[in-house]
Amino acid sequence: MARSHIAWMIQRRLVEGERCSHRFRVELLEQCQRHGALAEGRRAHWIMAQGGALDLVLVNHLIAMYGGCGSISSARQVFEDMQVRNLFSWTAIVAAYAQRGHHGTALQLLRRMLGENVRPDGVTFVVLLGSCGGPEALGTGKIIGECIVREGFLERDVVVGNALLCMYERCGDTGQAVRMFHALPLKNTVSWTSIIRAVAKNDGARALELFHAMLVEGIKVDKVTFTTVLTACSDLGSSRTSWGLKHVTWIHGLIVEAGLIMDEIVGATLTNLYGRCGELEVARKLLLEFLNHHSTNAFHWTGAIEAFSQRGRNREAAALFWRMQLEGVKCDEISLVAFINACWDLKSLKLAHELLKEAGMEFVNTKSANVLIVLYSRCNCLQEARRIFDSMVIRDIVSWNSIISAYVLRDETKEAVELFRQMDLAPNAVTFSVVLDACGVLGDYKTGREIHEQIINTGVKIEDEPEIGTSLVNFYGQCGELGQATQVFRALSSRREPLLWKTLAGQCAQNGHVDKSLKLFCEMQLEGVRPSKAAVIIAIDSSRSPSQGRKIHVLVAERKLDHYDVGVGNSLINMYAKFGHLDEAALVFRLMEKQNVVSWNSLLGCFAQASGGDSCFALFRLMQLQGQVPNSVTFINVLSSCSHRGLLQQAQALFSSMEQDFGVSPTVQHFGCVVDLLGRKGRLDEAEELASEMPVAPSVVLWTAFLGACTNHEDVKRAERAADKVLTMDDECHSGSALAMLSNVRSRSFNVK
Repeated sequence: MARSHIAWMIQRRLVEGERCSHRFRVELLEQCQRHGALAEGRRAHWIMAQGGALDLVLVNHLIAMYGGCGSISSARQVFEDMQVRNLFSWTAIVAAYAQRGHHGTALQLLRRMLGENVRPDGVTFVVLLGSCGGPEALGTGKIIGECIVREGFLERDVVVGNALLCMYERCGDTGQAVRMFHALPLKNTVSWTSIIRAVAKNDGARALELFHAMLVEGIKVDKVTFTTVLTACSDLGSSRTSWGLKHVTWIHGLIVEAGLIMDEIVGATLTNLYGRCGELEVARKLLLEFLNHHSTNAFHWTGAIEAFSQRGRNREAAALFWRMQLEGVKCDEISLVAFINACWDLKSLKLAHELLKEAGMEFVNTKSANVLIVLYSRCNCLQEARRIFDSMVIRDIVSWNSIISAYVLRDETKEAVELFRQMDLAPNAVTFSVVLDACGVLGDYKTGREIHEQIINTGVKIEDEPEIGTSLVNFYGQCGELGQATQVFRALSSRREPLLWKTLAGQCAQNGHVDKSLKLFCEMQLEGVRPSKAAVIIAIDSSRSPSQGRKIHVLVAERKLDHYDVGVGNSLINMYAKFGHLDEAALVFRLMEKQNVVSWNSLLGCFAQASGGDSCFALFRLMQLQGQVPNSVTFINVLSSCSHRGLLQQAQALFSSMEQDFGVSPTVQHFGCVVDLLGRKGRLDEAEELASEMPVAPSVVLWTAFLGACTNHEDVKRAERAADKVLTMDDECHSGSALAMLSNVRSRSFNVK
């Protein structure tokens, strides 16, 4: 019932003096309580009081109404003014305090009630336990539980036992919930469903075992049980697909046997779960079967939309959303958010955004606005993401984290730090991590240090927060403060996260402390932490000698650390190539399970440096025969090899085929290889013409190389033109060498004359 109708009831039946029954007055107070209509409830109370003293039933409902509407002081005043109280009066006032988190006062009132010899019944305990939710209410719930045991309710009232079990589950004490379940002499469907739900939060496999035990005991399974068990399977469906799918299929069969397959909540949950297991066609079939037999609502469609979206099949998810519209199903905020998450490009995102506007939920609904911020930032529309953030009615911590992260990802780190300073909410671990990353990119040691102090002052124990600890290590490393980075690293109580080790090792390497980086890699092994691929690559790239590189290679192979993974394999090839060990680089390449274009380019570069053009061309042809498409770097490697070996004809043929046969547009590096080769061959006129007329801007390196060729062939005029090109590019390093070469060629020419 809407508030406007409550106001109408008060006006017509109370103010205008129409006769109204006692039942009507009770119903009016119940409606005010249900809808939180405090102002209307106060008005009804005042009007009722004008007719004289209220009876006990109405006064009890007044206490419940004020408590339900959040006015505990008014509820207490009504309670204390009562001359006569019954069990309902006490239950209402204790529940009012407990529901609002005033558990100390609730317990005082409960003790006062018992002291006045008012004995609680089952309804009282159920109401009181129902008002306890969250870890902060656990103490109150335990005291009520002790009272229940003392009064002997567990042995005779299964409803009270279930309420106590549910209280422990809501308060997060799963261990006590399990103990209570086993202690219950009477158990029914609600008991089993409650314990399955409690255990499922931390252990889906154990929840499924309990469900199986429930079936063995012959306990009837209802739709709430099935929904709870399916939810318990959700994590198993995504992390252990085949194992999870086996159980989902089994439960599906039980649902069919129970005749609940067409229940909208059970059906939607089952549909979504099949999607999580990757069985999208089964999910689609379930939805269409439901559609053929019943009218559907947004909840059922949302399960299928989310299933397709989570597996990356966004276009099909969007198609389901539009089918939902065609079926006349009105979308709600959850289905709209699911559709927004399914957007695959800016066009589809804008369309979803328009639907959100039409539904009047653009800025009012925090969750949908947060999703829009993230997706617009991914589509490089940072300005639109900021507009949405600035227009939000209510911002939560996710809103702030999303917009700050958006600026960091777009390299606008100054604005990210400024937004952090403007926050009107307490930052969490994600916030601190993101803004520390921004300070690291900026090299803003002062601000980052202030944030570190803020983290300490807020009571966050950095030693127990590996996410914040990793960000601090990264920040100090980026600012060149390796001592402080190491200090934070050593202070962390748990260093089991490979990312933490990789971060410190990477910063050591970037700051020139290669030996420290390698030492960390070895220490990581001793502490039993399995290195990530990134950490292995850092260690390989940090090798200063072939012996160091081989030691890491052996360690990687012995520990089976994906030594033939593409990324790790490519690093090993580059490492051996760096030290001129062509055979070992080739061996790693051959042993790799899969090679990508980077692998081929690494080996090509190795051959180009060591053995020259013929080997490079042979490898280049083999690359094509094995179906690997060359890219720009591939041609640079082969052309460089041709340049060093003087293979002009082969280089020209390869250069001509780049764009025509492979669709690779030549860059300044490719032109530079050909110009250099023409210059080495003394064909300076062709080299100069190519450098002057190439469609991309020549680099200072290209003109300097051409100047060197002119010097070698003592072509003074061309050398002067090349030197002019170098000098106009304002490059001090190359300008000096250009003047030296020009002076040299002039001197040699003068001596000849």
